[in-house]
Amino acid sequence: MSLIFTEGQVFNVNKKKQPLISVVMGTYNPREQYIKAAVKSVLAQTFTDFEFIICNDGSEAEYSNILSAVESMDNRIRMIHNSHNLGLAATLNRCLEVACGQFIARMDDDDICLPNRFRDQLDFLNNNKEYMFVGSCIDYIDDNSNVWGHRTVPAFPQREDFLYNSPYVHPTMMFRREVFANGDFYSTQKIALRTEDYELWMRLYGHGKYGANISKVLLQYREGEMGYAKRKRLYRLHEMMVRIIGFYEMGVISKGALYILKPLLFCILPSFIIRKWRKRSCWT
Repeated sequence: MSLIFTEGQVFNVNKKKQPLISVVMGTYNPREQYIKAAVKSVLAQTFTDFEFIICNDGSEAEYSNILSAVESMDNRIRMIHNSHNLGLAATLNRCLEVACGQFIARMDDDDICLPNRFRDQLDFLNNNKEYMFVGSCIDYIDDNSNVWGHRTVPAFPQREDFLYNSPYVHPTMMFRREVFANGDFYSTQKIALRTEDYELWMRLYGHGKYGANISKVLLQYREGEMGYAKRKRLYRLHEMMVRIIGFYEMGVISKGALYILKPLLFCILPSFIIRKWRKRSCWT
């Protein structure tokens, strides 16, 4: 089933059988081999009671055949369409508006889920009622799907863990549906562009909603060596504002003064230094 959204519309879609998990993915002008591999990794999950909501964020017409082929891969896939490009935050909010599941799992259109991801995360949330969302560690893969790095994230992130960087990897996340109650959706403000996940985590912690990470790899995150270039200087300056607001909401602003300047440092450093540092640390 396909739906077309125009800005400002809200849809409530009732289904006879509500799935336990709603998987949400945004895509824009997708590369065929990557999105098909990403979708196949979701469809191959050992836990199968889910719907897969993919929002086409106003892709150009030449990508329609790719999107149609993806939609036909499984009857659990629900393709929705933005009438024009709105950006990731607004696109994910569209997915959340129509999601029926008790749990929400994130996925990107070029990453790879390991087969037990949903089962492991669902088991964790069912056994740990005090946590509202859960992520995992990741392996980094390049454009040819070769593993080139690894990122370990803290098992039980505290507020101070947000000072250096986000302690969660966005496409690894699974949430309880009630996380998004009371307006806690993704921010569509310009300053949150490229940091919509970081902004959301800090806002949730500020509202007393805490999460955790499973200490093993459940997802392969696709990013080439030049991935750092995706964040332009303007995005880095916006990230500084997100940090100021987030640190204040979490009550760690007094500890975060120097960390607020981290994005400015990345504006100044030569690209080859950033590239070497990324390959060594896998933490940006």
